[in-house]
Parts: sequence; structure tokens; C-alpha cells
Amino acid sequence: MKLFDNDDALNHYFQALDRRLVVPVSQHTPLLANLDIVDNISLIREAHEFMPTKRARSLAQEALDTLGYGHIAHLRSVECNVRERFVAQLIRATMMQYAKIVIIRPFVMLRDTEDIHMLLECLGKLKGHCDCTILDMESNRSKYEAGGASCRIIG
Repeated sequence: MKLFDNDDALNHYFQALDRRLVVPVSQHTPLLANLDIVDNISLIREAHEFMPTKRARSLAQEALDTLGYGHIAHLRSVECNVRERFVAQLIRATMMQYAKIVIIRPFVMLRDTEDIHMLLECLGKLKGHCDCTILDMESNRSKYEAGGASCRIIG
């Protein structure tokens, strides 16, 4: 996790990353409104790996079930609450197998969340995707330190 004093510094850091290897999760990478959640997630494997739709949808449903969100599979993003949309975006990002996930300002998306535990729990359940960095504002430091959350802050 890396904390920044202002949006310009955060954006500059993000823009400098190798975009071929980064999958962002942010308010600027929304789900597609005309697809349900399982299709939003499975589309990544279908498009990037030419995976058959049935298999990709099965993997998407499995990931949703793993996190306890299987019930949202056939909802569209507008029918989901902020937590459900965030989880769908996170799972969608994990569908890019060899990419680094960069979560940008998670508390903007999870505005009803007071600490990072929910996000850390989701990441822990999505085994195999440990390469994740969180970019956020210094003003949210307390949310990462709340309750002894295990987030390593890099300089």
C-alpha cells in the first residue's frame, strides 16, 4: 500500500506503472451497465484468453461464491450496493492472471466502510492473487491501521 498527500501525486505514480501489467480497480473502471455481474467478470477471460463462455462464467460464479456474493451473479451493477459492486470489480481484476492488481482509493468506492478488514478478507479468500497494491490518500491512514490491520505501507 502506498499513501499520497494529493490526487496529483497518486495519479502521477499510477501513470508511471507499466500499464500492460496492471489491472486497476477504481471508481474510473466501472462495471458495464448492460451486463450482469457474472458476465462482467467472465468477459475478461473470454476476451483475453479466448476462454469458452461457459467455462469463464463458471469461474466467475465460483469466485463470487467463494466470497459469499454468489447471490449477485445475475444482477446488473445498478441493482447492487457499493460493497457488491466493489467485490465484482475486484473479482473481475483477478481474472487477468498475470497482472498486478492496483486498487485506487478503495474508500471512495467503499464509502460506508471504516477500515480495510473487508478488503483484506476478500483478498485472502481470492488465493493466487497476492500481487495487489493499494494506492490511497494519507488522510485515510487510520483506516488501514484500525484494529491492527496487516497493511504494509511503502514509501
